Amino acid sequence: MIKDYIKIKDIVFILTYTVALIGYLSVFRFISPIFSLILLIMFISGVYFDRKGNHPIPRFVLNGIGISFMFFEFSQITVDNIVIPILNTLIILLGVKLLEPKEFRDFMQIYTISVFLLASSALLSIDMLFLLFFISLFFLIVISMVVLTYYSEDKNLVFTKENFFNFLIRVSLIPVLSIPLTVILFIILPRTDYPLFDFLNNQGRAKTGFSDTVQLGDVSRIQENNTVVMRVNMKKIPQNQLYWRGLTLNVFTGSMWLRKLPIEKFTEIKGEPVKQTIILEPYGDKYLFGLDKPIKIENMKGTVKYSDLTFGLYKPVYTRKKYKVISYLTDEYKAKSIDRKLYLQIPPFLNPEIKSLALRLKGKNDYETVKNIKDFFLKNFKYSLKDLPKGENSLYKFLFQYKRGNCEYFASATAVLLRLNGIPSRVVVGYRGGKYNEIGKYYIVRQIDAHSWVEAYIDDKWIRIDTTPSIVYSRELNRYKEEKSISKVQLIVDTLNYYWINFIINYDFSKQKELIKGIGSVLTKTKNINFHIEIKNVLILISVLILTVIFIKFIFIYKFKSQEEIILEKFLNRLKKYGYIKKDFEGLEIF
Repeated sequence: MIKDYIKIKDIVFILTYTVALIGYLSVFRFISPIFSLILLIMFISGVYFDRKGNHPIPRFVLNGIGISFMFFEFSQITVDNIVIPILNTLIILLGVKLLEPKEFRDFMQIYTISVFLLASSALLSIDMLFLLFFISLFFLIVISMVVLTYYSEDKNLVFTKENFFNFLIRVSLIPVLSIPLTVILFIILPRTDYPLFDFLNNQGRAKTGFSDTVQLGDVSRIQENNTVVMRVNMKKIPQNQLYWRGLTLNVFTGSMWLRKLPIEKFTEIKGEPVKQTIILEPYGDKYLFGLDKPIKIENMKGTVKYSDLTFGLYKPVYTRKKYKVISYLTDEYKAKSIDRKLYLQIPPFLNPEIKSLALRLKGKNDYETVKNIKDFFLKNFKYSLKDLPKGENSLYKFLFQYKRGNCEYFASATAVLLRLNGIPSRVVVGYRGGKYNEIGKYYIVRQIDAHSWVEAYIDDKWIRIDTTPSIVYSRELNRYKEEKSISKVQLIVDTLNYYWINFIINYDFSKQKELIKGIGSVLTKTKNINFHIEIKNVLILISVLILTVIFIKFIFIYKFKSQEEIILEKFLNRLKKYGYIKKDFEGLEIF
């Protein structure tokens, strides 16, 4: 026989374990599988103990385990590793509370720990998943606390299914009605450009990215990562023009490229101007990316502009950044007063065979030399991400033994061969390509799109030279990218995430000022507007308001009341007319 009632005890325990599960899921991505396994065992054991009504592990033992683990994890905290030890501690404490016999205080502690887990996840990533967990936890904890209040008064209380459903709807109205106030507070609360907990966000940085030094083989490691590095809102342009400039490298040691700040000045850039709005994910270094050739970055404080058309910040990017870029679509630009010695530097112990190869590729002029080098790589080399040459002689191995490599091998070899022929050159690292999201009208650029190319200085111009085989690198890279391609469902989810980041996460003081100016502008304009008010329109407006109030009264007063409550209310109102008024302390029978 199916029960037609629900015990409040069952409701409290189901809600509590659901709250604990959501708290855990909000940080699942960031904790070790070992801690997930430990919590799973504690979770299942807690359910079993509560069902049996027997908790064999004494409370003082569980508290001792929790305190010991807390001290151990706190000893692991460093400047660069603050959040993860705290998360591990919260996970174990949550498991301990699930194993204990539960009174009012214990339930409240489980809810509190779950909220702290969600708050900790915000220090690592505030994406659409965070919003989902936040809403779920918000509603469940409000409902749980109301039900817990009833449970603390009478643990044997039961609901009929109909009454419980009506009760659930009423209680759910509490968080629903708080949403408008929450939105208002979000809009008007003061923002600051110096977040209080910004130092904790170092945990959220990417594990791979570019730096001032690039070892041969580094880009292949980055390309194995499918993480989104930036989203770029702009018009769609031809794929072969999608070069995202990051930084230039100009000193070669034989196996590694280094960056020495250049001193030069561009004199002229011609091409089509393209505006971009970029949301850059935290990746752990200080350079800002933009479509080649970027000349201006807006809406980003503390930006440093270098003379080689690259931009950076004083501090590494450990939090999501949003900025605007103006670039020119061109393969070349004029510059003067370059440091030729810097751009012709060669490692002192370079293999003689590399020098001989450079001489064989020398043409009648610089342009012919560039063509010969391009043809040399196109005819004799192939692209590969695997089994790449390493060590001090990696460039020699690439040119004469392996004859395969990824983009930084081609770029390095090209720059060295150009320098040996007296042509100043440098390596540019950044990204190439990207997936255009037709729904959101922006490019998704991932670590897999990492790329290196060369700029050669010929006839007072820096000219882009990309000797990596084929237009989109190679069939192998295409195949690898296809395996990690973004599905239509993922694009829709990413679009939602993009708007979430754009309008919620990046809502700051500058946007507040824009909003206030916009409201002020509207109010200023309305002063000059002459309103022609008609009696007919006023009566229609009043009628609509009255009907709305009546509808709301019916929905919130009658719809969610039982038939018995409605009859009793009518009965008391009828008696009130004859002077019989029920006092608050009187029961119905006494009255």
